[in-house]
Amino acid sequence: GPARLLKEHPELRGADWLVLDNIAGAGTGPCVITAEHVLFPLRADPALLAASREAAATRPDLGAYEHYYRGLFSEHSPLAAAGCRSLAIINVTPQGALPDWHRPSEVFDRVDPGVLDRTEEFAWALLGHLDAQCPPSVLSHKSLE
Repeated sequence: GPARLLKEHPELRGADWLVLDNIAGAGTGPCVITAEHVLFPLRADPALLAASREAAATRPDLGAYEHYYRGLFSEHSPLAAAGCRSLAIINVTPQGALPDWHRPSEVFDRVDPGVLDRTEEFAWALLGHLDAQCPPSVLSHKSLE
């Protein structure tokens, strides 16, 4: 997972991270997690969260919404705990439930293709928004060659 990746590649700590986890359950949609909270909150990066809000405003047809995630960690948690700039999209229902999570019913047939499409489109809209904000000097940085 991300904790091991950061341990083996500390140079990635400076990257922006977009985590997609638990995608396309029935009754869900593109859900941006503002924080994950078990013992204490691990918050999404404020700049990435702002960018996600702008992407959602440009694409209201995708039905993106936010949720303050309580009681469980995702792959976002180790990144936030390590101080990385990160944001998670986790398809929880608007009430905060994870459909079929770790149950016998968690099978491929339960994937909602419409939710999968909308979540993918939202992730691309967010990445496009971030790319448009990126200074050209960053795109030509030697570490990316």
